[in-house]
Amino acid sequence: MKLPLLALSLAALTQLAVAGERWVEDYDAAVKIAREQNKNLLVDFTGSDWCGWCIRLHEEVFDHEAFDVGVMDNFVLVSLDFPRQPGNKAKVPNPARNAELAQLHGVGGYPTVLLMTPDGDVFGRTGYQPGGPAAYVAHLDQMIAANLPELKAIKAAVAKFEAAEGKERAKLLDGLLEQLSNLDSSSPFGHLLVGPVRAALTEGTKEQRLAAVKVLIKVGMVDADVVALAREFAPKNEDGLWRDALMGMLISVKDEAGVRAALPEMDAYTDAGHEPSADQAPTFYFMAAYWYSTFAPAKNEKTNSADAGLTSTERARRYAKLARPLWTNQQGAKERLEVLDGILGE
Repeated sequence: MKLPLLALSLAALTQLAVAGERWVEDYDAAVKIAREQNKNLLVDFTGSDWCGWCIRLHEEVFDHEAFDVGVMDNFVLVSLDFPRQPGNKAKVPNPARNAELAQLHGVGGYPTVLLMTPDGDVFGRTGYQPGGPAAYVAHLDQMIAANLPELKAIKAAVAKFEAAEGKERAKLLDGLLEQLSNLDSSSPFGHLLVGPVRAALTEGTKEQRLAAVKVLIKVGMVDADVVALAREFAPKNEDGLWRDALMGMLISVKDEAGVRAALPEMDAYTDAGHEPSADQAPTFYFMAAYWYSTFAPAKNEKTNSADAGLTSTERARRYAKLARPLWTNQQGAKERLEVLDGILGE
């Protein structure tokens, strides 16, 4: 009797994991195996032919039976290799997918070892650890015990909220707001609560909206919507709410789109007569001047500034005048003063 195509595929992948290769080199295939076997993933981002610590990790830990005994009942082992030798690079099944996953999970060094659910939720991050396989398995067990129950509890709370309606949904939202506010800063799961908490910005009561603004500032998940609500709740910057929201937004700027979103908010804050704190002011004014001189807004671009008629050059000069006296005694002042003088034409 022939099995359906999907069953055949899963069966073949399962046999690969348990009977053939210990490490699966295709992430998406490993996910299918993990779902079929009700396991999690241990994903090793490695450089097999150039990374000394990666090679040591395999020789001292991964290549030993004691490691297999400690992990293979609970994990599918996944090796995502980033070799440099042409012959080895040609053997990697899906290098583009590996690179995508490395970027997604912020892999900045090798080896990086992630403990993950088949849904892609990371509940442990480590790398090389000395001491051999027994010590490494104990290290993994500590991460599992510390993080996996928390991950499951948060996901269950989020799922319950998303399925709820009316008063029950509002009540559960209060719980999620409190949960995110009380979450330890080292927890890797805060991002799972951000989506539901952001729902409060539009559907919550006034108290929930304000609570959502404060907690999103606290966990560093600030965008223009959060800043706009902070401005609405604290037009006079009561308790520094507007300032803190704006600074949170500026910290997250990573590209030109982020710059274009931030500049109108910086204008609105400045035009309202508010100032950044003394330690923030040099960077705040310098970045506004530099950004306006570098990323000129398009014509008719919407702005929150009261000086909407100012050109980008005029706005850059306005901030440069505020910034220049603040950089006289700052570290790295020479380079920044040269930029500011260029903006001012001096």
